[in-house]
Amino acid sequence: MNNETASFIPKTTLTKPISYKKRMGLFTGLSIFLLILAAAMWGGLYFYKNNLNERLASLIESLKQANAVIDPDFLYGVNNLSQKIDTAKTILGKHLILTPIFNFLQQSTLQNVRFTDFSFHSSDTGNPQINLKGASRDYTSLALQVEEFRKSEDIESVSASDFTLGLDGRVNFSLVIVFKPSYLKFK
Repeated sequence: MNNETASFIPKTTLTKPISYKKRMGLFTGLSIFLLILAAAMWGGLYFYKNNLNERLASLIESLKQANAVIDPDFLYGVNNLSQKIDTAKTILGKHLILTPIFNFLQQSTLQNVRFTDFSFHSSDTGNPQINLKGASRDYTSLALQVEEFRKSEDIESVSASDFTLGLDGRVNFSLVIVFKPSYLKFK
């Protein structure tokens, strides 16, 4: 036997060592990009939040200073006046004025017609309504008078009834005129 002993371990390298260059995968690169993007967004939001908190504190401080300058009695007076103005607006909004009715009757009544009785109230629908009793020279004059009233854009309806022939030859009648709600409102 030889002095040399058999060894399974080689004494020299038979080939060059293989070096592996590992490249980054698509998912690894995307993950790193998203991590950097999330960190940048978090940092931006952190500084933005701090900026908003500083502005809020500044606005609160200026509001406290403004409140210190304003007299509470003055604010109470202004609030009280505002409530009174709102109440007056509500009352005036519901207030009806009758002057337009009389102007309307003066301008629209024909010469052959006269009115002897006048009453004002609300119709079944809540619209302003007048009831008139009167006399006309004849039925034709009455028909012309009703047509004259119906020409007005402010009139919702006109109805005539209770026709009777008087001793003097005149036609006695009753009229009901319903106005549009906005016609008599205080403006």
